[in-house]
Amino acid sequence: MLFEEFTDPIMPERREPEEKPGYSDPELARTLDRVATRYPYYKRGPEGFMKFTQRALKHSEETDQEHAARIAALADEIEQLKQTIAKLHQR
Repeated sequence: MLFEEFTDPIMPERREPEEKPGYSDPELARTLDRVATRYPYYKRGPEGFMKFTQRALKHSEETDQEHAARIAALADEIEQLKQTIAKLHQR
């Protein structure tokens, strides 16, 4: 093999990755690609992104509620342990 075969920009594996037009942020471009893959039935990109955001917010709120319940349960458990320790110290 010749050196040119390794560096030839015509070969697909040697081309620089193309950026999406209008998006200078590569992370945003990757997110939009992920959205397009996950929600292919939305004809326009903004609709898919809105659906992605809607689902992400829903999951975030569910997680927040779960965490709040766990924190409350732990706070109750800590309070019970404090009371038990106080009773043991009184003996």
